[in-house]
Amino acid sequence: MTSAFQYHRLLAAAVTAGTLVLFVWRFPELPHLGESHLDKVCHLLLFFFVACCYINTATAGFREVQIGRFFSGFLAAVAYSLLIEVLQHFIPWRSFEWLDFAADALGAALGLVVCLHLQKRFEVSPIYR
Repeated sequence: MTSAFQYHRLLAAAVTAGTLVLFVWRFPELPHLGESHLDKVCHLLLFFFVACCYINTATAGFREVQIGRFFSGFLAAVAYSLLIEVLQHFIPWRSFEWLDFAADALGAALGLVVCLHLQKRFEVSPIYR
C-alpha cells in the first residue's frame, strides 16, 4: 500500500466524518424561504464530492481503474447516504426524507459519471473488468 493511497483513505475518512457531523448537528432555525429546494441542491453537491472521494479511494487515486472499483465507490456513497438518512430518523431534531436520499444518490451518480468521463478523457490506463 503506497503512502499516496493512505492520503486517499484519510481524505475519504475525513469527508465521511465531516458529513456525518454536518447531517446530525443541530443548527439554529433559519427563516423559512418558502418552497425553496436549496437544501436538495446542497445534498446533491455534497454527495457528488463524497462519491468522487470514495471513487478516488476505491481506485487508489485512479491507478487501479477496473470498472468495478468505480461502482464500489459509488455504491459506498449511496449506502452512506441511506445510513445518514436512517440515522436522522432517530434524532429528534432531524428526520428521514426520501427526497434528501434521492438528491444524495443523484449527486453520487453524477460523481460516478464525471469520474468515469475524466478517467476516459485522460486515459489513466483503462482496465475495464
